[in-house]
Amino acid sequence: DKAYSKADGDSVFGYIGSFVIYEGLELLVEAFHAVRQTLESELAVRINLILVDSDHASSAEDKGPIFTALEENIVTDKLESFISMNSRIDSGLIPTAYQFTDCCVLPRISSPVTEIVTHLKPAETLACGVPILSSNVGGLKEMTSDCDQVQYFEAGNVSSLANKMIAILAAHELGGDPFFDSDMAKAYAIANFDHRESCDDLSR
Repeated sequence: DKAYSKADGDSVFGYIGSFVIYEGLELLVEAFHAVRQTLESELAVRINLILVDSDHASSAEDKGPIFTALEENIVTDKLESFISMNSRIDSGLIPTAYQFTDCCVLPRISSPVTEIVTHLKPAETLACGVPILSSNVGGLKEMTSDCDQVQYFEAGNVSSLANKMIAILAAHELGGDPFFDSDMAKAYAIANFDHRESCDDLSR
């Protein structure tokens, strides 16, 4: 829990999932850096990013190549105080990690596979009551295009992601935006990702 401590007034973006090349995590770190450089220093110090889980390291390794590369980028950009990286956690602790996240970012890049393969992460995230900033790859957007708790940026575009993050931070500061409505996020997950609903769709 200490790794996920959050002070009042902090805004926390998060990614909770596998560290694989097509998830676009280097793009997320680059966009986060751009956001911090764009905002006034008083606001920038209150913005944080958590990255949870890991890549497929061998049994003899604690960290795989993607995890290591991300760490190196974070050090190069002097972001160690603002980005928390955590290796794979027990599945039972995943809801706890979401509790410390104001917005989950899914920066998956576009490829022939990601454009057609759906992703389970939106269902998990919304079920935990957390809004999503997602790339607009087809496999993600087709699941949640009618959900008010999901916004999109252009896949693979650092500026598009950074600009959306800044807009979300502004909305978070003002308060009252339905994007942050936890109950609506949970309700959408229940209504759209329930196995019985899926079975009913198949039977029609």
